[in-house]
Amino acid sequence: RDSSATPSPVTCSPVNNRNTNLAIPEIPKFTPKPKKEYPEDNDETKGWFDFNDTSITPIPLSTLRTQFGGSSECAYMLVYRRRDASEVETPVVPVHLQVLAAEKNEKIQKKREEKEREANRIEVSVFSDSQFVVDPFGIARQVSGDFTAQQPRATVSIDRREALEELLVQIHAQLDLPSDSKPVLHTMRILQQRLVLPSPGHPHQETSKTLQDCGISNGMEILAWDGSTLNGTEWDPFNQVISLDLHVLSIKETSNGSTIVVSRDAAAVHQILDIQSFAFDLTRTTTLVKLYELASNHSGITMDQQRLVLFQAATNEENLSLELELPNPFQDLEDGERGLLCLKDINIAQTNCILTVERIDEENNLAQEFLFLRNDMVQLKVKNNLNGSSNPQLAQLDVIVRQNCTLGDIKETINQHLQLNKDLDMVRFRRIRPEGFSGTLFQNEGIPVVSIPLMNGSQIIIESGESPASSTMKIQCKLSNDHLGNTPDSELQYITIVKEWTIQECIAAMKKQFSCADDEKLILRRTDLWGNITQTISDELQTVRQAKLVSGGTYVLCRPAKGGQVPMSLVLFECTDREYPGFVHSSFCSTVSEESYGDFSMPDALLEGSTDDTEINWRIYSPALSLDINSVPDSFSVANLGVFYLDKSATLLQCKEQLLQSVPLLAGACSPLHIRLWQNHTILKGHDKQLQTFTLKGNELTVQVLENQEDLRSTVVCLTVFRRDSTGKRYMRPVEYVYDISEYESTPLLTCLILDFGIPKESLRAFHYHVDAQVWTPVDTRHMPSTSKTSMEMGELFQGASTNITNNAEHAPYRDGDIIVIQDMRREGSQSDVLQVEKLNEIRLAKQSTSRTWSKMNHFPRREEAQLKIHVDRFDFDEEDAQKSKQSSRKSLRTSA
Repeated sequence: RDSSATPSPVTCSPVNNRNTNLAIPEIPKFTPKPKKEYPEDNDETKGWFDFNDTSITPIPLSTLRTQFGGSSECAYMLVYRRRDASEVETPVVPVHLQVLAAEKNEKIQKKREEKEREANRIEVSVFSDSQFVVDPFGIARQVSGDFTAQQPRATVSIDRREALEELLVQIHAQLDLPSDSKPVLHTMRILQQRLVLPSPGHPHQETSKTLQDCGISNGMEILAWDGSTLNGTEWDPFNQVISLDLHVLSIKETSNGSTIVVSRDAAAVHQILDIQSFAFDLTRTTTLVKLYELASNHSGITMDQQRLVLFQAATNEENLSLELELPNPFQDLEDGERGLLCLKDINIAQTNCILTVERIDEENNLAQEFLFLRNDMVQLKVKNNLNGSSNPQLAQLDVIVRQNCTLGDIKETINQHLQLNKDLDMVRFRRIRPEGFSGTLFQNEGIPVVSIPLMNGSQIIIESGESPASSTMKIQCKLSNDHLGNTPDSELQYITIVKEWTIQECIAAMKKQFSCADDEKLILRRTDLWGNITQTISDELQTVRQAKLVSGGTYVLCRPAKGGQVPMSLVLFECTDREYPGFVHSSFCSTVSEESYGDFSMPDALLEGSTDDTEINWRIYSPALSLDINSVPDSFSVANLGVFYLDKSATLLQCKEQLLQSVPLLAGACSPLHIRLWQNHTILKGHDKQLQTFTLKGNELTVQVLENQEDLRSTVVCLTVFRRDSTGKRYMRPVEYVYDISEYESTPLLTCLILDFGIPKESLRAFHYHVDAQVWTPVDTRHMPSTSKTSMEMGELFQGASTNITNNAEHAPYRDGDIIVIQDMRREGSQSDVLQVEKLNEIRLAKQSTSRTWSKMNHFPRREEAQLKIHVDRFDFDEEDAQKSKQSSRKSLRTSA
């Protein structure tokens, strides 16, 4: 208050003064102090400024208080005041702070130096000459044995910035070398137990250079030796090693008949060779006499009776070329020249060389036969399953075949050689896997063996069975009056059909077999291993090959249903983890009984808000969108089952029974009541209704295998509910939520969600995706979402709806397959992950395909299914493991045939 407005003091009489004429002074009226004018309010060049990244704005003093505190602006701030430089004094650092700074700088410097030493520290392995021996061919090989006591090898840890002289000092100390010795250091490698010096002419000699300058790096191996001897034996590191493959050739004994030659030219192969192979290493200084001695030791042929022939193979070619026949030092050379001729004088390459040795024979030249076999023939190992069990000597056949011959030629030659007189259409070849098991069949028996390809040493099986190259096949067939094939009119009969026939021609042949009228309408159906109908062969114009009829398979000739049939392309919808979604019914859904579905308790994961243990990233999706197979997220699986025919006059329950028998992948369903069918994003309901009474739009059905039985009424819809995990910013595993739309007026869906999921109304955010309209709205909003910015930003939940909602499915507020997304705002992280209609509209959901017609179903992919019988044994386990397994998953075992 201004001091000029202070009133005068008041004078009062004592209390005991009874004078009533007291003077009461007048209190002046309060006048507020005028607001002070600040120049900063009007001048943007003075006062306070807000530096917010690239934006700089002045701050009036009247609003300065709102700039801090975190309520509307920032959580923290830095405040600066501009001062003149003349007013700032040079600070003086106290002595104790200077000492403290010096001590810390010293510690920092020590740590820096320690890190540099660690970064430059290397480890090298040093070998002494005592760890190697020189063999008679002049090759240095590593000695096998325990050298722990002798310590011939040392691991030296050293700084690479040190000089080479420091490395020599440590080598002397660790290898215990004499003090006056001066070892020569070479960079070395050990290849297949052989010592190799990459640079024999460049040892590490300059002791003043650092290890880094010498090219010594971490992990390098170094040889410390005297430069001329290894373990007391002289060794020339410049002597190159030559790797040779020695093949000992001899004429093979074929009296037992296990060797077969297949060639279109009968005189192409004169002799059958028995080849024994050996591999060894020589050097360029190895003499020719030592080479003959080595060949004599492996072949058993005396040196004067040997013929050595050298072959060379190019690196990029498999064919061999004959280089030369080596001179025999015991026949072609004088005594003084025998020990002088070396391999370097013959000019043998270091690699890709083959040497053959044979006994000198004027009648036979086995080297030429070997060259022909290697370049033009293929030697196969054929397991004989035709008659090998009765004759053990013929269980394994050695087949030498010309490269231009085919498997058909091999089959014919084996049949004639073994005198089997078998029908070649009932003989086939099969591959052998590397593990020794039988593999797949060879489909094309008319191409050359080198084009299959079959290489030298390949193993195959010849066995009895229908050949893929045969023109006919035998199948089993029976006639049935029942359109489902359950009441056969005849026994199984074998019938021979031509693979080039159409299905229509096959049906005509079967009619003739069963003495049926030519004009009678019959259809052909497949069966599984148990005799159940699996699929109708609908296209009667395709050939037997195109229809993939199996030789020996069983087929049923049925009379069609009276009401006709409708083709349907089936799509199987599943979760990626193959576990059926949790099933929850609304608290007010009185039309669904708990006896039909079992336990309806809310999943603990949804009540507690915990996330799944799996790594699946659940995406928003619904079975109503499953026909658009090109946009299915990874968290769900949609598989094409192919095209099947359903009887129009059959009830929905009978159609499910038919699918259960026709589709092997649905064998996991316990009964037809465990199968759900979707058509045009609507669940087919009413098991007693005929299929032709449903309004089917298109020829597609989506199939789900359920964990519990289901028989929904027409007023019940099945919604897919996703719960938002705001902490992980993802959606949890969905559940299916059953809601009765007839009670929408009395009990809206939002009320059911509040009670069933245990989320207070003020904390629940729920949004609804209309599959038909392809829009998002808040739950229980009858009209399209408002464009009001306030309602969109605040995410208002509209409870209640118009009273004009009817029970007609076309005008129902919710349809089967609609998606509900809920979020609990009480959860941690929800404030930064608030769901809004705008955010949900950014999610690209698959558009329901309703334009697919029957003409496009010809391109619908058909699955190839293998029929298997799986026998499951009962394994023993304790009760504790059984209880844990029961608690971890409540779903039934899903078995597929």
